[in-house]
Amino acid sequence: MFFAPFYLLIDILQIWSAQALRGFEDTKIPMFIQITSYWIISFPLGYSLGATEIWGNNYGIYGFWIGIFSGIFFGSTLLCLRLYSKTQSTITPNLIK
Repeated sequence: MFFAPFYLLIDILQIWSAQALRGFEDTKIPMFIQITSYWIISFPLGYSLGATEIWGNNYGIYGFWIGIFSGIFFGSTLLCLRLYSKTQSTITPNLIK
């Protein structure tokens, strides 16, 4: 239960930025970011931390939470950076005119 509030905060940020990018009609790159964050980072890291001894000890459920949280954090960070770059390229030229 320790990881749940942090997971929810990062996940809310990820969902918010993905939906804002959807409003900008930018869906292809966010899709690849989310696929990478879930299938390439979250699940393999969570499985390797929670069910195997690759990283030393078997961390059990905490290992799964750490893996999922790491992937969500990675995806959220990239989506927020994408949203920032998208808003800067859209808003800044209109302010100069």
